[in-house]
Amino acid sequence: MTRNRCKLYFLLSLFIYFIYVIIVLINKQYDTLEKFNFLFILLTIFLCSAIVYLSFSSACKTGNFSALAGYSPKKNYNMEVLGEMVEIINGMIQLHTLLFSIIIFVISAFGFMTSYLMSAALLFYIADFVFIILYLNYKYKDKLFKKPNDIN
Repeated sequence: MTRNRCKLYFLLSLFIYFIYVIIVLINKQYDTLEKFNFLFILLTIFLCSAIVYLSFSSACKTGNFSALAGYSPKKNYNMEVLGEMVEIINGMIQLHTLLFSIIIFVISAFGFMTSYLMSAALLFYIADFVFIILYLNYKYKDKLFKKPNDIN
């Protein structure tokens, strides 16, 4: 994943979010509580994506990974592999956020969106978010350190 793709995915998700906010606010089909629920869930998804995008992009640009959870400056990391892994995690999360935004937008455009479905979508998004991070950490585990005994 290149940084430009991450930025594109992030900006497209932001654009879809703003269109969705406008549509939900002017739509008479949903009551106020449902509108609040929809917007809260989408805001949660967008904020998770924004935090990852901003922190991971900054870490990759500067080469300073100290803000990332689990990073220890005492360990001898293979910095190229670490940077690659962080970029891929960022790109995958941005791509999945974009896909979730599109799916939610399309489902709600046809009037099938309910509070239960939005809540289920949020839970699925969080599970997907965690799975991406765990899977890529496991995949890069053997390449991440210069010395095998630095894993612990």
